[in-house]
Amino acid sequence: MSYTNSDAGCANGKTDTSYEIGNHFHSEPTKPIKIICVGSGISGLCLAFKLCRRLESFELAIYEKNPDIGGTWYENRYPGCACDIPAHLYTFSWAPKADWSKYYADSAEIEAYCKEFFHEHGLERFTHLQHRVKEAVWDEESGKWSVQIEDLATGVCKLDKSEILVNATGFLNKWKWPDIEGLESFKQPKVHSAAWDDSIDFEDKAIGVIGTGSSAIQIIPQMQPVAKRLKVFMRSPTWITTAIGGQVSSQFRGQQDEDTQGHKQFIFSDEQKERFRQDPEYHLDFRKRIEAEVNWMADIFNMGTEMQVQTQASMREQMKKRIGEENSELAEKLIPTWPPGCRRLTPGDRYLESLVQDNAEPIFGSIKKIDESAILMEDGTRYELDVLICATGFDVSFVPSFQITGRNGLTMSDVWKDEPDAYLGLAAPNFPNYFVVCGPQGPLGNGSILPAIEVICDYIIEVAAKMQAERIHSVVPKRHAATQFQEHMRKFHAKTVWTQPCRSWYKTGKVDGLPQLWCGTALSYIKTIRTPRFEDYDIKYMGPNQWAFLGNGKLKAHNPLPDGSVDIDGLAPYIRNGETPWDI
Repeated sequence: MSYTNSDAGCANGKTDTSYEIGNHFHSEPTKPIKIICVGSGISGLCLAFKLCRRLESFELAIYEKNPDIGGTWYENRYPGCACDIPAHLYTFSWAPKADWSKYYADSAEIEAYCKEFFHEHGLERFTHLQHRVKEAVWDEESGKWSVQIEDLATGVCKLDKSEILVNATGFLNKWKWPDIEGLESFKQPKVHSAAWDDSIDFEDKAIGVIGTGSSAIQIIPQMQPVAKRLKVFMRSPTWITTAIGGQVSSQFRGQQDEDTQGHKQFIFSDEQKERFRQDPEYHLDFRKRIEAEVNWMADIFNMGTEMQVQTQASMREQMKKRIGEENSELAEKLIPTWPPGCRRLTPGDRYLESLVQDNAEPIFGSIKKIDESAILMEDGTRYELDVLICATGFDVSFVPSFQITGRNGLTMSDVWKDEPDAYLGLAAPNFPNYFVVCGPQGPLGNGSILPAIEVICDYIIEVAAKMQAERIHSVVPKRHAATQFQEHMRKFHAKTVWTQPCRSWYKTGKVDGLPQLWCGTALSYIKTIRTPRFEDYDIKYMGPNQWAFLGNGKLKAHNPLPDGSVDIDGLAPYIRNGETPWDI
């Protein structure tokens, strides 16, 4: 039986005589708390690392569908695949890497960073590879999630249970083919950017690329030099940005920036990497200044601000220059009319330069269908192809890849079928003890993502610690807290670039959808969730008295230390020489 915070331990003002005080110290865990985490990408690794340092008594099972860890950086292997956040920001904040080879790290280098971190901290002991979570069902009586897992190596399914379920699968995880008539009839080699086939030979072939998102922008410069003909099928244009953190990084570029038009990427010299290694404070300052520059640019997302207007004008002129005066008509088609940031901003090294080469042709308009060897356009034009690349992205509905059934039999796929119903991008009404790392309405396009991931993991662990210490059965966001947050979010987004008329995964793939982004800067998100607002949660307790965690009235410090001595610091934590922070 569980008890809500409104009825725990009393009826009509009278004490429940069945309640008995336990013989345990204040907040002593009576048993380990079990956590199931779905996914072993950066979010899963962060959660596991922090759990080991923050909770004394826990069980953790990480289920990963792939044969190895790394998440998106294991899965995405297409030519040119790289992170569009500067490499020195794409690390855990406490675990910098001095020897990144390039300003924007490629997928293989990021995957290697993840693996090194994984093995260095012994996270193998929590991780089950080639295990796909198929379904999770909340059991109200036990206060646990029942999770169905398939062992992909054997085909055997098993059941696991946990008090807390964490979805760390990422927001771009379920790739999909484009919905085009006849795609399955194409007899030549075809590949999706998120399921790359290294056996395909692209040399001297007529290559077609469908898509203008981040993946296509990185693939096209790799295909253009080797293609006999390159046709790029564009439903809509996209903005190509200047270098992120460019003011800080310019001191490292030297002649690379002057000599190579269109290159925002650059390679760190051995001397630069050695300076980072030998002088951690210098490296820290470099990292901080890039991050500060990224966070300072917040107003580019607010319509009509001086920064937004100037940035749009500057980016337009830069794109025109890179496309070339001789291609002015093409420039008008390639440069969007909606503002930068409506879709995810991408640096796009050599992308525009590739599109204006003699063997490349951007194709505008709608695809009618695909047959055995060609793409047919609505205007009747036919393009024969030897190879087809679909850089068409992912299922952007934000509904998890596995079935989740919460309180009262509600399924997330039904509740979220029109739009996600989330709380602060990390929890959801009707789904107790369920947390998601960077879920809908989180900071998915508001700045650097890793700091937010770290703080979300801190948040989850703080909730877990409270549940364990105070004998809590379940926590779930209150309906009104989520509703009012979503109301604020809608009002905020009305003045941002994200509601402008572009098709974006921010808006679940719609032109006029509701942006599923945090309502502010990444910094404001971090400040908001730095401490959980437990007043926004309905809390149920395991027993009839919510004060049971007080126990026998003593603290752990009242017990002798392992060597038999007295825990002086624990028994006098507030005695100090100045007004400095202390804990108990």
